[in-house]
Amino acid sequence: CHAACGQTLDWRQSVRKAERLGLVILILTLCIQFDQALKIYVRATLPPVSPISLLDGIIELRYAEASGVFMGLGVGWPNILRHIVLILLAALILISLLGFTVRSRLLNIRQLMGMALIAGGGLSNLIDRVVRNGAVIDYINVGYRNIRTGMFNFADAAVLIGAIVLILSTPTDRESTIETIYSDSSTRRRRRPRVES
Repeated sequence: CHAACGQTLDWRQSVRKAERLGLVILILTLCIQFDQALKIYVRATLPPVSPISLLDGIIELRYAEASGVFMGLGVGWPNILRHIVLILLAALILISLLGFTVRSRLLNIRQLMGMALIAGGGLSNLIDRVVRNGAVIDYINVGYRNIRTGMFNFADAAVLIGAIVLILSTPTDRESTIETIYSDSSTRRRRRPRVES
C-alpha cells in the first residue's frame, strides 16, 4: 500500500509540474509573440514624430526607440556598459526568475501567472535589445493634458500587470497561518499509525 501510494503521489506531482511548466510556456509564448507582432506593426505604420491621438488624447501612439530603461536610466552609458547591464545582467536575472518559477512549490497558480507575465515581458524587451543594438521599441503614452506616463510597450504592461498580480496574490499572514495549520494537521493524519487488533 505504501509503495502504491508513493507511486500515485509521484505521478500527481509529475502532472502538476507538467501543468505548471505548460502554463508558464503558454504565457511566455503569448507575451513574446503578441508584443513582437505589435512592434513589427508599429514600426511599419506609426509615425516617429506626430502621435496618433485616441480617446481625446488620453492615449497617444507613436514610434520610439528607447536605449535606456526606467526614467531614462542607462541612456548616456557607453555601449559596452549598457550591453553588459541591460542585456547580459537582464538575461541572467530572467533565467533565474524562470528557473525559480518553474521549480518552486511555494507559488500558487496566480503567483505563477504573475511571475510568468514578468518573465514574458522581460524576455520580449530583451529580444529587442539584442536585435536592435540595446534599444527597445516603445509606442504607447497614456495620460491627460500635462500628466502623462513615459513611452512604453505591451511588454512593459505585461511586467507591470504581472507585478500587480504577484502582490495581490501573496497570502496574508493569517492565510499563511491557516494554510500551515491545515497542512500540518493533514500530515499528522496521514502519518497516524494504525492500531492492529
